[in-house]
Amino acid sequence: MPAELRDAFSRRAVLVDEKAGADASRTEKQAASMATKRDKVDVDATTMRDSWRERAEAVVGDVDAMVAAAAPGPPGPDGGADVDGPGGGPRIPPPADLAAAVFDPKAGLTASEKTFTRAQLLAAVANALEFGIDPDPGSLEWLCDDVLEVAGYAVRVPTLGSTVMSSTARYTTQDILDAEEAVRVQALERFDTGTAQLTPDQAATAIDVFQVAAGFELSAEQQAAVTRVLTAGQGIDALVGVAGAGKSTLMEACRIGWDATGTTHAGATLAAQQLHDASGIPTRTVAAWLAENENGNGLRGVDVLVVDEATMVDDRAAALLMGAAARAGTKVVGIGDHLQLQAIGPGGWFMETHRLVQGLTLTENRRQEDAAERAALDVWRTGDHELTLRMLAEGGRLHPAESADEARSQILMAWDELRLQEWADPYDLITNMVVLAARNSDVDALNLGAQAIRRQAGELGAEHTYALPGGDTLTLAVGDVVRVRKNDYRSRRGEGPDALNGYRAVVTGLDDRHRIEITWRVTDTKAPGGYREESAWVPAQKATGGALSLGYAMTIAASLGLTCNTSLMFGHGANAFVTYPGITRARRQNHLWLPLAALEDERTRARLGEARSEKERLERAIDAFARFLGQSRPDGMVSDLLREPPAPAPLPRQRELSAEEARAESERRLRQTNTSTAKAARAKSVSLSHRRAERPSSVNRTGSTRRRPSSSSPTWRPAPRNARCPPGRPVSTARSPRGN
Repeated sequence: MPAELRDAFSRRAVLVDEKAGADASRTEKQAASMATKRDKVDVDATTMRDSWRERAEAVVGDVDAMVAAAAPGPPGPDGGADVDGPGGGPRIPPPADLAAAVFDPKAGLTASEKTFTRAQLLAAVANALEFGIDPDPGSLEWLCDDVLEVAGYAVRVPTLGSTVMSSTARYTTQDILDAEEAVRVQALERFDTGTAQLTPDQAATAIDVFQVAAGFELSAEQQAAVTRVLTAGQGIDALVGVAGAGKSTLMEACRIGWDATGTTHAGATLAAQQLHDASGIPTRTVAAWLAENENGNGLRGVDVLVVDEATMVDDRAAALLMGAAARAGTKVVGIGDHLQLQAIGPGGWFMETHRLVQGLTLTENRRQEDAAERAALDVWRTGDHELTLRMLAEGGRLHPAESADEARSQILMAWDELRLQEWADPYDLITNMVVLAARNSDVDALNLGAQAIRRQAGELGAEHTYALPGGDTLTLAVGDVVRVRKNDYRSRRGEGPDALNGYRAVVTGLDDRHRIEITWRVTDTKAPGGYREESAWVPAQKATGGALSLGYAMTIAASLGLTCNTSLMFGHGANAFVTYPGITRARRQNHLWLPLAALEDERTRARLGEARSEKERLERAIDAFARFLGQSRPDGMVSDLLREPPAPAPLPRQRELSAEEARAESERRLRQTNTSTAKAARAKSVSLSHRRAERPSSVNRTGSTRRRPSSSSPTWRPAPRNARCPPGRPVSTARSPRGN
């Protein structure tokens, strides 16, 4: 439709501009819009059509021609125009254009999944037809066949599951296979290449320095992990760790080693501040690094790139990062856990890399203080979710409720009771307790409930309501706990400390321009109490743009990297990969609420009705949630459906000679052996009779000569652990590399 026609019919826009001014802010225009809003008059459209047509003709002239051009369709009752003219039938884009749309990496069928069915393709192609399709039942099928034949996009993979239904054929896209192949090639080709490789002594020194600074000793497996990362020399390495293993903290020990040797380092993650706070490694988001790659800077000047929460990075992004790392000679270290949150896009690269490079796994949970919780979490990792839930219930950590509303109410009651008992100060509340849920809608409900409790208790001051995109509103009051949702690099503008995405803060002021002052605590060992406070003013325009939200509750995804005292989790909507990090955030106690009515399917609910006792409610909630968790499937490599996966790279020996060195050493030893044998033979021929006469028992009865070991065989054997060193032989004090 012509722009001038749209403007002519947009009377409200004209009124708003007249009242607020064409240069007014979005907030001011919204206020003017509300002020000029009039009640709708219930009028039959038929009576208005003549008026609409007259107004349109005054702008465009020939309304019929405009409609025919804007909305082509099948010929009308009078035969209409021919097929090439306006109204001659639906405009069907060429198959190549449709393929580009339905297979678009960012919005197409494989934007979040690695495979799709023909049924999903039929729906996607139909949705891509802006003007529809003719009524022939076979037209869409034929068009999909043409789309599948466009080169460079769809690849057929074996069908999984039932084939009784129609359109079950399964496909992936070539760019998914290319990303998987790139990851595998980089992991294998850059294995044991000496990239950013430190000596064992340098790694041991870094560990010692870290332990002195941290005030505690690393466990044997933690030391092995640090040593492996620093000394193995892999161009691509991967470290898996259970929740609470201290993966990010170990990177501080690695950073100490890199700093001491002049090895430049950087981090890449979805929430940059968490890795930086834990390790001191300067960190940017994965998106920021990909932007650097697009503008040609890549990873120049970076010797080591640490990818934190690597399972949340999708394969396409990982392949691009690895390609940039190969060009720059950068070592990539992925750390994460395949049993925690998966990538939003197609994932699986991290576990495959871990397999190929035979990465280490941290198994010790050093976060949870309660032995029963640790035992339950160990069982969780075996895949027995039902037993884990029962163990948590026995320890008083799992709470069934009849409905979702009841579960949220119980969480808020527990939250209010705990904070009043232990953390009445909002800064202490931020540090020690968190409320978690899988879905934004549940987080919003919990946030509003917590705010209402504090408002009713008289703990909040002046407040203001901000209009948000999409028609929502956000009410903030002085004293509220908020969460920063967008990075604001204020230091770059000389305006004070940065307010970064993920910060939780307290609203400490509202001014006449509806600006919001937020204040947060930063760890500072030199300051009284071990922290200092930093503040920032957030303009109203940024608040209306979504820069802040209430911060009493947050999604489990947003809590990654967070460790607190107590967590309260609403379980509905959380699959296995979301639930596990949700029940491991706190050191002292992690509580889980399960709403029975929301978890059970309608048929079971109709058959059993409401639970008649607390015991029945608990049993049914555990059973329903465990069955839901059992449907979770980890990300994998779709190319494994087409061919055998490559074998892992062989672990290098601690000291391995090159092929040329090995041949030279073999030849040297052979010459030495021949020379020694010849000398011994000559000596033996001179004194043989004399020696036989004096010491006949000294002759080898078999007549064989003892051969020197070949260069491929070790000349030593490990002594028993309790064996003593022979007299006169010094005891070695060298540290051996750990983790190789």
